[in-house]
Amino acid sequence: MAGRGRGGRPPAPAIDTVIRRATPGAGLRAAAALRAAAFATNLPPSVSPLARQAYMRMRYADAWAALEARVAGQDEDWRGVAVSVWLTTIPDDDADGGDGDAFTPSLASRVRAASGDASTALVAGAGADPPPPTRALAVGTLDTNLGARLPCEALVAPAPAGGSLLYLTNVAVSPAARRAGVASSLVAAALTTPGAARVAVHVELANDGAAALYERLLGPAKAVETAAAARAAGRPRRALHWVDV
Repeated sequence: MAGRGRGGRPPAPAIDTVIRRATPGAGLRAAAALRAAAFATNLPPSVSPLARQAYMRMRYADAWAALEARVAGQDEDWRGVAVSVWLTTIPDDDADGGDGDAFTPSLASRVRAASGDASTALVAGAGADPPPPTRALAVGTLDTNLGARLPCEALVAPAPAGGSLLYLTNVAVSPAARRAGVASSLVAAALTTPGAARVAVHVELANDGAAALYERLLGPAKAVETAAAARAAGRPRRALHWVDV
């Protein structure tokens, strides 16, 4: 998954990254761990470190199991939707002694600390396609869902005249690697997915940073969830962006 986004090439991240397709096992585990770490940043500051770790482990285990089932086509709710999971990886500098010191930890060290363990690590030659030539760490992830619909979703984009709808979901970046262009590059590359004629993504109205990203790459929001629908689903209100590709 590599290519240009709306209006030009995807912005280059400020760190040395490669976008790879996650494969079952270690690759999907890394994506699940990134998601858990991203969710954990939304916990109140009063939550203890122990409770935060327990929450992350629970979210991580649930997300990993769900990803394995969806990618394998074994989730009945997702029948007819081709799910792929993508990772942005960086070299695991700590595997060779690290590039930081006691006062300036390396990015790899900070990514490991954010996930709470080594669950975002990929060994050389495994976990992704193309496989990393040396040890790597996942710092960003998103899912591409190619099909006519998203399961249990009422806020949808209209079907394109030709080709398929592609929904982007579960965009997550390690807290240690944010504001470095990771999400921008992932989304821009996803716009070149073969077979996709229209690309859509949901974003919470209160998430100004994500809304700005999607407006830049997919154009302004074209639909907004009603307050009643959001309350019924127990989530914040969302907007839907889409663009023809």
